[in-house]
Amino acid sequence: MKMNLHYWFLISILISLTSSLKTQNDDVYKNVFSNKLVDPGNLKHTDNSYAHIGMILTNVSLAERTFETSSLGHKLKKLTRSLLFRSRGTRLHLIFLTDKAAIKHIRRTIASEIGRILFLKVVGPGIHNSKEELISLYWKLPRSIKVEFVDIGYFSRNYRNEIDDIWKYYGVTVPPTKQIGLDGREYTVYFDKYQQDLFYIGPLYHKVFPKELEYLIMLDVDVEFRKDASHLVNQREKMTESQIMGVGVELKPHYFYETKKHRKKYLNSTAGLLGKTQGFNTGVVIYELARMRASKVYEESLNKENYKYLTEEKYLFWGGLGDQDFYTQLGWERPELFYVLPCEFNIQIHKDIFSKSEESKIFQAYQKCDAEVPVIVHDNSISIGTETKTVNIAAYPFHVAGLLKSLAKPVRKMSI
Repeated sequence: MKMNLHYWFLISILISLTSSLKTQNDDVYKNVFSNKLVDPGNLKHTDNSYAHIGMILTNVSLAERTFETSSLGHKLKKLTRSLLFRSRGTRLHLIFLTDKAAIKHIRRTIASEIGRILFLKVVGPGIHNSKEELISLYWKLPRSIKVEFVDIGYFSRNYRNEIDDIWKYYGVTVPPTKQIGLDGREYTVYFDKYQQDLFYIGPLYHKVFPKELEYLIMLDVDVEFRKDASHLVNQREKMTESQIMGVGVELKPHYFYETKKHRKKYLNSTAGLLGKTQGFNTGVVIYELARMRASKVYEESLNKENYKYLTEEKYLFWGGLGDQDFYTQLGWERPELFYVLPCEFNIQIHKDIFSKSEESKIFQAYQKCDAEVPVIVHDNSISIGTETKTVNIAAYPFHVAGLLKSLAKPVRKMSI
Protein backbone atom coordinates (compact mmCIF):
# COMPACT_ATOMS: atom_id res chain seq x y z
CA MET A 1 0.00 0.00 0.00
CA LYS A 2 1.37 3.37 -0.95
CA MET A 3 1.89 5.93 1.76
CA ASN A 4 -0.04 9.15 1.20
CA LEU A 5 1.61 12.56 1.05
CA HIS A 6 0.35 13.54 4.50
CA TYR A 7 2.12 10.57 6.06
CA TRP A 8 5.40 11.40 4.35
CA PHE A 9 5.01 15.01 5.43
CA LEU A 10 4.75 13.93 9.06
CA ILE A 11 7.77 11.68 8.72
CA SER A 12 9.81 14.55 7.29
CA ILE A 13 8.79 16.77 10.20
CA LEU A 14 9.81 14.12 12.72
CA ILE A 15 13.20 13.71 11.05
CA SER A 16 13.68 17.48 10.94
CA LEU A 17 12.72 17.93 14.59
CA THR A 18 14.93 15.08 15.73
CA SER A 19 17.89 16.48 13.82
CA SER A 20 17.22 19.99 15.10
CA LEU A 21 16.95 18.89 18.72
CA LYS A 22 20.16 16.92 18.45
CA THR A 23 22.18 19.80 16.99
CA GLN A 24 20.63 22.57 19.08
CA ASN A 25 20.36 20.74 22.40
CA ASP A 26 23.30 22.58 23.93
CA ASP A 27 21.89 25.95 22.91
CA VAL A 28 18.50 25.10 24.43
CA TYR A 29 20.08 24.20 27.75
CA LYS A 30 22.14 27.37 27.77
CA ASN A 31 19.15 29.59 27.02
CA VAL A 32 16.63 27.90 29.30
CA PHE A 33 18.39 26.10 32.13
CA SER A 34 20.85 27.30 34.70
CA ASN A 35 23.72 24.85 35.24
CA LYS A 36 24.23 25.62 38.91
CA LEU A 37 22.57 24.96 42.25
CA VAL A 38 22.70 28.41 43.84
CA ASP A 39 21.88 30.07 47.13
CA PRO A 40 18.49 31.84 46.98
CA GLY A 41 20.16 35.25 47.06
CA ASN A 42 21.99 34.51 43.80
CA LEU A 43 19.02 34.20 41.44
CA LYS A 44 19.73 35.95 38.15
CA HIS A 45 16.30 36.66 36.69
CA THR A 46 14.43 39.02 39.00
CA ASP A 47 12.65 41.61 36.85
CA ASN A 48 8.87 41.78 36.74
CA SER A 49 8.64 40.93 33.05
CA TYR A 50 8.61 37.29 34.17
CA ALA A 51 6.05 35.27 36.05
CA HIS A 52 8.23 34.08 38.93
CA ILE A 53 6.94 30.63 39.84
CA GLY A 54 8.60 28.47 42.48
CA MET A 55 8.20 24.82 43.45
CA ILE A 56 9.84 22.52 45.96
CA LEU A 57 11.14 19.23 44.58
CA THR A 58 13.73 17.36 46.58
CA ASN A 59 14.72 13.99 48.09
CA VAL A 60 14.71 12.26 44.71
CA SER A 61 16.89 9.16 44.55
CA LEU A 62 15.56 7.41 41.47
CA ALA A 63 16.94 6.49 38.08
CA GLU A 64 15.75 8.73 35.25
CA ARG A 65 13.30 6.21 33.81
CA THR A 66 12.01 5.37 37.27
CA PHE A 67 11.41 9.03 38.08
CA GLU A 68 9.42 9.52 34.90
CA THR A 69 6.95 6.84 35.94
CA SER A 70 6.89 7.75 39.64
CA SER A 71 4.08 9.70 41.27
CA LEU A 72 6.33 12.75 41.73
CA GLY A 73 7.56 12.58 38.16
CA HIS A 74 4.02 12.34 36.84
CA LYS A 75 2.94 15.37 38.88
CA LEU A 76 5.86 17.47 37.65
CA LYS A 77 5.16 16.47 34.06
CA LYS A 78 1.48 17.32 34.41
CA LEU A 79 2.20 20.71 35.97
CA THR A 80 4.83 21.62 33.38
CA ARG A 81 2.59 20.49 30.54
CA SER A 82 -0.31 22.57 31.82
CA LEU A 83 1.87 25.69 32.07
CA LEU A 84 2.95 25.26 28.46
CA PHE A 85 -0.37 24.13 26.99
CA ARG A 86 -2.25 27.04 28.54
CA SER A 87 0.36 29.61 27.57
CA ARG A 88 -0.57 32.84 25.86
CA GLY A 89 3.04 33.94 25.67
CA THR A 90 3.73 34.87 29.31
CA ARG A 91 7.44 34.86 30.15
CA LEU A 92 8.12 32.10 32.69
CA HIS A 93 10.81 32.04 35.35
CA LEU A 94 10.65 28.65 37.07
CA ILE A 95 12.50 28.42 40.38
CA PHE A 96 13.02 24.97 41.86
CA LEU A 97 13.98 24.70 45.51
CA THR A 98 15.79 21.42 45.26
CA ASP A 99 19.02 19.46 45.66
CA LYS A 100 21.75 18.41 43.29
CA ALA A 101 20.37 14.91 42.71
CA ALA A 102 17.00 16.17 41.48
CA ILE A 103 18.28 18.65 38.90
CA LYS A 104 18.73 16.12 36.11
CA HIS A 105 15.17 14.85 36.55
CA ILE A 106 13.70 18.35 36.46
CA ARG A 107 15.70 19.34 33.38
CA ARG A 108 14.77 16.17 31.53
CA THR A 109 11.07 16.58 32.29
CA ILE A 110 10.84 20.23 31.29
CA ALA A 111 12.94 19.76 28.13
CA SER A 112 10.71 16.85 27.12
CA GLU A 113 7.54 18.89 27.61
CA ILE A 114 8.91 21.83 25.62
CA GLY A 115 9.68 19.47 22.77
CA ARG A 116 6.25 17.91 23.06
CA ILE A 117 4.34 21.18 22.86
CA LEU A 118 6.36 22.33 19.86
CA PHE A 119 5.77 19.05 18.06
CA LEU A 120 2.02 19.08 18.68
CA LYS A 121 1.80 22.67 17.52
CA VAL A 122 3.63 21.84 14.28
CA VAL A 123 1.66 18.73 13.38
CA GLY A 124 -1.65 20.25 14.47
CA PRO A 125 -4.81 18.36 15.51
CA GLY A 126 -5.75 14.96 14.23
CA ILE A 127 -2.80 12.71 15.13
CA HIS A 128 -3.41 12.54 18.86
CA ASN A 129 -6.46 11.34 20.78
CA SER A 130 -6.27 13.12 24.12
CA LYS A 131 -8.42 16.23 24.48
CA GLU A 132 -5.75 17.61 26.82
CA GLU A 133 -3.36 17.73 23.89
CA LEU A 134 -5.59 19.86 21.67
CA ILE A 135 -3.86 23.23 21.48
CA SER A 136 -5.92 26.41 21.45
CA LEU A 137 -5.84 28.64 18.40
CA TYR A 138 -4.78 31.40 20.79
CA TRP A 139 -1.79 29.43 22.06
CA LYS A 140 1.58 31.15 22.10
CA LEU A 141 4.89 29.73 23.23
CA PRO A 142 6.17 31.62 26.29
CA ARG A 143 8.28 34.51 25.01
CA SER A 144 11.02 33.35 27.32
CA ILE A 145 11.53 30.40 29.67
CA LYS A 146 14.19 30.48 32.37
CA VAL A 147 14.76 27.70 34.88
CA GLU A 148 16.93 28.15 37.97
CA PHE A 149 17.77 25.78 40.80
CA VAL A 150 17.98 26.97 44.42
CA ASP A 151 19.76 24.94 47.07
CA ILE A 152 17.03 24.01 49.53
CA GLY A 153 19.68 23.00 52.05
CA TYR A 154 20.54 26.69 52.43
CA PHE A 155 17.52 27.18 54.68
CA SER A 156 18.46 24.39 57.10
CA ARG A 157 22.08 25.49 57.27
CA ASN A 158 21.36 29.16 57.88
CA TYR A 159 17.99 29.24 59.65
CA ARG A 160 18.11 26.21 61.90
CA ASN A 161 16.71 27.95 64.99
CA GLU A 162 13.96 29.75 63.08
CA ILE A 163 12.79 26.52 61.46
CA ASP A 164 12.86 24.66 64.77
CA ASP A 165 10.77 27.36 66.44
CA ILE A 166 8.04 27.05 63.80
CA TRP A 167 8.28 23.26 63.83
CA LYS A 168 7.76 23.09 67.58
CA TYR A 169 4.25 24.53 67.28
CA TYR A 170 3.25 23.57 63.74
CA GLY A 171 4.82 20.12 63.33
CA VAL A 172 2.38 17.76 65.03
CA THR A 173 2.90 14.11 64.25
CA VAL A 174 0.77 11.06 65.02
CA PRO A 175 2.40 7.65 65.62
CA PRO A 176 0.96 4.75 63.57
CA THR A 177 -2.16 3.37 65.20
CA LYS A 178 -4.63 0.60 64.40
CA GLN A 179 -8.20 1.83 63.88
CA ILE A 180 -11.48 0.29 62.71
CA GLY A 181 -13.10 2.05 59.77
CA LEU A 182 -16.80 2.44 59.08
CA ASP A 183 -16.50 -0.45 56.67
CA GLY A 184 -15.50 -2.71 59.57
CA ARG A 185 -11.94 -3.14 58.30
CA GLU A 186 -8.84 -2.48 60.34
CA TYR A 187 -6.62 0.33 59.09
CA THR A 188 -3.18 1.56 60.07
CA VAL A 189 -3.46 5.32 60.43
CA TYR A 190 -0.34 7.44 60.22
CA PHE A 191 0.51 11.11 59.91
CA ASP A 192 4.18 11.79 59.28
CA LYS A 193 4.35 13.80 56.06
CA TYR A 194 5.18 17.19 57.54
CA GLN A 195 8.40 16.23 59.28
CA GLN A 196 10.87 17.84 56.86
CA ASP A 197 12.26 21.36 56.97
CA LEU A 198 10.78 22.19 53.57
CA PHE A 199 7.33 22.61 55.17
CA TYR A 200 8.54 25.40 57.44
CA ILE A 201 10.63 27.67 55.21
CA GLY A 202 7.91 29.77 53.55
CA PRO A 203 7.84 32.41 56.31
CA LEU A 204 11.55 33.05 55.61
CA TYR A 205 11.42 33.66 51.85
CA HIS A 206 11.62 37.42 52.18
CA LYS A 207 14.89 37.08 54.08
CA VAL A 208 16.77 34.99 51.52
CA PHE A 209 15.74 35.92 47.98
CA PRO A 210 17.28 38.94 46.21
CA LYS A 211 15.80 42.33 47.08
CA GLU A 212 15.29 42.85 43.34
CA LEU A 213 12.78 39.97 43.38
CA GLU A 214 9.57 41.73 44.40
CA TYR A 215 7.30 38.71 44.46
CA LEU A 216 7.31 34.93 44.21
CA ILE A 217 4.48 32.53 43.43
CA MET A 218 4.92 29.18 45.17
CA LEU A 219 3.01 26.13 43.97
CA ASP A 220 2.56 22.59 45.17
CA VAL A 221 3.74 20.20 42.49
CA ASP A 222 0.29 18.58 42.36
CA VAL A 223 -1.45 21.56 40.75
CA GLU A 224 -2.48 22.02 37.12
CA PHE A 225 -3.11 25.23 35.18
CA ARG A 226 -6.30 25.63 33.17
CA LYS A 227 -5.47 29.18 32.04
CA ASP A 228 -2.33 31.15 31.31
CA ALA A 229 -0.15 31.96 34.32
CA SER A 230 -0.75 35.68 33.78
CA HIS A 231 -4.23 35.29 35.30
CA LEU A 232 -2.61 34.41 38.62
CA VAL A 233 0.11 37.06 38.36
CA ASN A 234 -2.55 39.72 37.67
CA GLN A 235 -4.15 39.05 41.05
CA ARG A 236 -1.30 41.11 42.49
CA GLU A 237 -3.00 44.22 41.13
CA LYS A 238 -5.94 43.61 43.47
CA MET A 239 -3.80 43.43 46.60
CA THR A 240 -3.44 46.39 48.96
CA GLU A 241 -0.15 47.71 50.29
CA SER A 242 -0.65 45.99 53.64
CA GLN A 243 -1.29 42.55 52.12
CA ILE A 244 1.93 40.56 52.09
CA MET A 245 0.51 37.28 50.77
CA GLY A 246 -2.22 36.12 48.43
CA VAL A 247 -3.58 32.68 49.29
CA GLY A 248 -6.78 30.71 48.72
CA VAL A 249 -9.02 29.10 51.31
CA GLU A 250 -8.95 25.48 52.40
CA LEU A 251 -11.87 23.76 50.66
CA LYS A 252 -12.27 21.18 53.40
CA PRO A 253 -13.72 21.66 56.89
CA HIS A 254 -10.37 20.89 58.51
CA TYR A 255 -10.16 24.18 60.40
CA PHE A 256 -13.85 24.11 61.26
CA TYR A 257 -13.14 21.14 63.48
CA GLU A 258 -9.75 22.36 64.69
CA THR A 259 -11.28 25.58 66.04
CA LYS A 260 -14.19 24.10 67.99
CA LYS A 261 -12.52 24.70 71.35
CA HIS A 262 -11.53 28.19 70.28
CA ARG A 263 -15.05 29.16 69.23
CA LYS A 264 -16.45 27.75 72.45
CA LYS A 265 -14.15 30.11 74.37
CA TYR A 266 -14.48 33.07 71.98
CA LEU A 267 -18.18 33.08 71.15
CA ASN A 268 -18.01 35.85 68.54
CA SER A 269 -15.11 34.36 66.61
CA THR A 270 -15.58 33.30 62.99
CA ALA A 271 -12.30 31.36 62.81
CA GLY A 272 -12.87 28.16 60.85
CA LEU A 273 -16.36 29.13 59.71
CA LEU A 274 -17.40 29.31 56.06
CA GLY A 275 -16.05 32.27 54.14
CA LYS A 276 -12.75 34.10 54.16
CA THR A 277 -11.96 32.81 57.66
CA GLN A 278 -12.36 29.09 56.94
CA GLY A 279 -8.56 28.74 56.79
CA PHE A 280 -5.91 28.79 54.07
CA ASN A 281 -4.56 26.21 51.65
CA THR A 282 -0.98 26.91 50.59
CA GLY A 283 -1.01 24.91 47.36
CA VAL A 284 -0.92 28.31 45.63
CA VAL A 285 0.62 31.34 47.35
CA ILE A 286 1.67 34.76 46.10
CA TYR A 287 4.47 36.03 48.32
CA GLU A 288 4.85 39.80 48.07
CA LEU A 289 8.48 39.71 49.15
CA ALA A 290 9.05 43.47 49.10
CA ARG A 291 6.04 44.06 51.36
CA MET A 292 7.06 41.22 53.66
CA ARG A 293 10.45 42.86 54.12
CA ALA A 294 8.85 46.21 54.93
CA SER A 295 6.13 44.91 57.26
CA LYS A 296 6.93 45.42 60.94
CA VAL A 297 3.73 43.62 61.88
CA TYR A 298 4.79 40.50 59.99
CA GLU A 299 8.38 40.60 61.24
CA GLU A 300 7.17 40.86 64.84
CA SER A 301 5.01 37.77 64.33
CA LEU A 302 8.01 35.53 63.53
CA ASN A 303 8.97 34.38 67.00
CA LYS A 304 8.24 31.47 69.29
CA GLU A 305 6.35 33.64 71.77
CA ASN A 306 3.83 34.48 69.08
CA TYR A 307 3.63 30.86 67.88
CA LYS A 308 2.89 29.81 71.46
CA TYR A 309 0.23 32.51 71.82
CA LEU A 310 -1.51 31.59 68.56
CA THR A 311 -1.52 27.82 69.13
CA GLU A 312 -1.89 27.40 72.89
CA GLU A 313 -3.61 30.55 74.10
CA LYS A 314 -5.78 31.92 71.30
CA TYR A 315 -6.78 29.28 68.73
CA LEU A 316 -6.19 26.26 70.95
CA PHE A 317 -4.70 23.80 68.49
CA TRP A 318 -1.19 22.92 67.49
CA GLY A 319 -0.53 22.97 63.79
CA GLY A 320 0.15 19.83 61.82
CA LEU A 321 0.47 21.20 58.26
CA GLY A 322 3.61 23.28 58.61
CA ASP A 323 3.55 26.92 57.59
CA GLN A 324 -0.01 26.59 56.25
CA ASP A 325 -1.30 26.40 59.81
CA PHE A 326 0.85 29.37 60.82
CA TYR A 327 -0.50 31.50 57.96
CA THR A 328 -4.05 30.43 58.83
CA GLN A 329 -3.76 31.41 62.48
CA LEU A 330 -1.93 34.62 61.63
CA GLY A 331 -4.65 35.39 59.07
CA TRP A 332 -7.29 35.16 61.78
CA GLU A 333 -5.24 37.34 64.09
CA ARG A 334 -4.05 39.90 61.50
CA PRO A 335 -6.38 39.63 58.48
CA GLU A 336 -5.03 42.85 56.96
CA LEU A 337 -1.84 40.95 56.03
CA PHE A 338 -3.55 38.53 53.64
CA TYR A 339 -5.35 38.75 50.33
CA VAL A 340 -7.77 35.85 49.83
CA LEU A 341 -7.44 34.51 46.31
CA PRO A 342 -10.75 33.69 44.58
CA CYS A 343 -11.44 29.97 44.83
CA GLU A 344 -10.84 29.37 41.10
CA PHE A 345 -7.12 29.89 41.71
CA ASN A 346 -6.91 26.84 43.95
CA ILE A 347 -9.76 24.43 43.32
CA GLN A 348 -8.97 21.41 45.45
CA ILE A 349 -10.42 18.13 44.24
CA HIS A 350 -9.99 16.26 47.48
CA LYS A 351 -12.62 13.52 47.50
CA ASP A 352 -15.37 13.39 50.09
CA ILE A 353 -14.57 10.40 52.28
CA PHE A 354 -17.70 10.94 54.38
CA SER A 355 -20.26 10.08 51.72
CA LYS A 356 -22.42 8.11 54.15
CA SER A 357 -22.16 10.34 57.19
CA GLU A 358 -23.47 13.65 58.48
CA GLU A 359 -20.05 15.22 57.92
CA SER A 360 -20.61 14.93 54.18
CA LYS A 361 -22.98 17.92 54.23
CA ILE A 362 -20.36 20.05 55.96
CA PHE A 363 -17.67 18.83 53.58
CA GLN A 364 -19.72 19.73 50.53
CA ALA A 365 -20.45 23.20 51.90
CA TYR A 366 -16.74 23.91 52.34
CA GLN A 367 -15.79 22.45 48.97
CA LYS A 368 -18.22 24.65 47.06
CA CYS A 369 -16.71 27.04 44.52
CA ASP A 370 -18.99 29.05 42.24
CA ALA A 371 -16.33 29.84 39.64
CA GLU A 372 -17.42 28.91 36.12
CA VAL A 373 -13.90 28.15 34.87
CA PRO A 374 -11.02 27.14 37.13
CA VAL A 375 -7.62 28.75 36.73
CA ILE A 376 -5.71 26.21 38.82
CA VAL A 377 -6.82 22.74 39.91
CA HIS A 378 -5.16 21.20 42.96
CA ASP A 379 -5.22 17.41 43.30
CA ASN A 380 -4.58 17.07 47.04
CA SER A 381 -6.35 13.74 47.42
CA ILE A 382 -6.08 11.69 50.56
CA SER A 383 -3.84 8.63 50.29
CA ILE A 384 -5.68 5.40 51.07
CA GLY A 385 -4.00 2.07 50.39
CA THR A 386 -6.82 -0.38 49.78
CA GLU A 387 -4.51 -3.35 49.58
CA THR A 388 -2.28 -2.47 52.55
CA LYS A 389 -5.20 -1.07 54.58
CA THR A 390 -3.30 2.11 55.38
CA VAL A 391 -4.51 5.70 55.57
CA ASN A 392 -2.11 8.62 55.30
CA ILE A 393 -4.10 11.47 56.81
CA ALA A 394 -1.53 14.11 55.88
CA ALA A 395 -4.00 15.56 53.37
CA TYR A 396 -6.85 15.45 55.88
CA PRO A 397 -5.43 15.37 59.41
CA PHE A 398 -7.35 15.10 62.66
CA HIS A 399 -10.87 15.07 61.25
CA VAL A 400 -11.03 11.40 60.44
CA ALA A 401 -13.52 10.64 63.17
CA GLY A 402 -16.19 10.08 60.51
CA LEU A 403 -14.05 7.40 58.87
CA LEU A 404 -12.45 5.99 62.01
CA LYS A 405 -13.82 5.42 65.48
CA SER A 406 -10.94 7.14 67.24
CA LEU A 407 -7.57 8.70 66.71
CA ALA A 408 -4.48 8.77 68.89
CA LYS A 409 -3.76 12.11 70.56
CA PRO A 410 -1.31 14.16 68.44
CA VAL A 411 2.21 14.41 69.83
CA ARG A 412 4.41 17.41 69.18
CA LYS A 413 7.77 16.53 67.68
CA MET A 414 10.06 18.75 69.73
CA SER A 415 13.22 18.22 67.72
CA ILE A 416 14.29 17.18 64.24
